[in-house]
Amino acid sequence: MIWGGSGERWDLLQLQPAGPTDGGDQLRQRIRTLLNSPKPDFSANDLLSFAGETVIEARGAELVVQIDADGRSWAPVATLLERYQIPYVRDDSCVPC
Repeated sequence: MIWGGSGERWDLLQLQPAGPTDGGDQLRQRIRTLLNSPKPDFSANDLLSFAGETVIEARGAELVVQIDADGRSWAPVATLLERYQIPYVRDDSCVPC
């Protein structure tokens, strides 16, 4: 509403405190750059490696998760879907090459 109006339409004015007021334009340019950048070429050397495991609480019950080198937690998708009662169908015929 900095320029008047009802505030029903908005854009991000600033991306950092006291920064320039073209936040929306900056974001759109960053997105265009990312969309036009070369896609990463993953190889066998880029496989995810885990540093350990821990237990977290999910829906009131303990869930064992793996911790990756960046400290993010990972759990098997089937376990999570069951825990959150999300129906799914497993198709073992669709295996990546």
